[in-house]
Amino acid sequence: MLHRIVNLVCFILAITLVPQCFSAEEEKTEPEMSAEPESAETAEIEAARQQALARKKMQINGYQPITVAGQEIDATYLEEVTGDKHGVIVFFHDKSQQFEMPTVVSPLRQALPQYGWSTITFAMDYTFEDHILLSPSTEMAESMEEASMAEEPKQVVMADDVKDGEKADAAASEDESSAALPPISNDERIEAVLSFIEAKDYDRVIFLGHGEGGEIAANIMAPLNKAIDALILIDVDDFESYELFETIVKPTIDLYAENGAAQVKSAVKQRKKVMKVNAQPMYSTRMILGATSSFYGFEGRLTTIIRSWLHKQFLAEKR
Repeated sequence: MLHRIVNLVCFILAITLVPQCFSAEEEKTEPEMSAEPESAETAEIEAARQQALARKKMQINGYQPITVAGQEIDATYLEEVTGDKHGVIVFFHDKSQQFEMPTVVSPLRQALPQYGWSTITFAMDYTFEDHILLSPSTEMAESMEEASMAEEPKQVVMADDVKDGEKADAAASEDESSAALPPISNDERIEAVLSFIEAKDYDRVIFLGHGEGGEIAANIMAPLNKAIDALILIDVDDFESYELFETIVKPTIDLYAENGAAQVKSAVKQRKKVMKVNAQPMYSTRMILGATSSFYGFEGRLTTIIRSWLHKQFLAEKR
């Protein structure tokens, strides 16, 4: 009797658990089988997106990427069109913007060549420090790779699977090679820009910084006082430190909007105080009446103020 009960229990367990095992196996297998086609499709979508982005960049007036450490960074270059060649203005864009935006930088870079000033904009990397923190050391990377190889079981690839996976593998290989490239610091970027300018043989180099780009421009300019001829700041908030800024002895103008952020107005007052204490007479400020922080609708006014200031600093004495 006991033997019959045991057999009955075993039979009930068998018919109950076996279907569940098959169901679990199917659930586990289906995503794995669909992973490869999905990755290939994703790679195609990403490739199409990159091609569209490249076409859009080529339509940007003066688009001319600059090579830095074996990598290309987005940049634009427009030569002056008057034949006077007064100098070149290097634009440092704001953190919330890009090297080509419809406000401030783009209108100015396209207008100033009409008055004898060539212009350069370049893509800055505001996340460079984050990239460094997220990058493992060489020893750590090697240890992780060895551990991965030891734990990962070898897979047998069937001949029929090779052809279907070629596209996905190629895309993955390209992504890996791109990811392996080290990040490019803003110091390296500006060094490449200055090398580009040196080859063009300009007599004057002007730094123009918008927003957070203003502090970077000032901090890079300070050690290069002899090489950089003037600094233009537009809607720049308070600096983290004035240690380098207060050493700038070249003409500097601090532009801000009448209806802009209160902290920017406060920052301009602070910079004015710092430069007065350090007896720097070549520093000045200018409020753009009626403008907001975006300077939308005031692009022409902004252009006029900048070219007039540059004319006063460098060209008026020649006449």
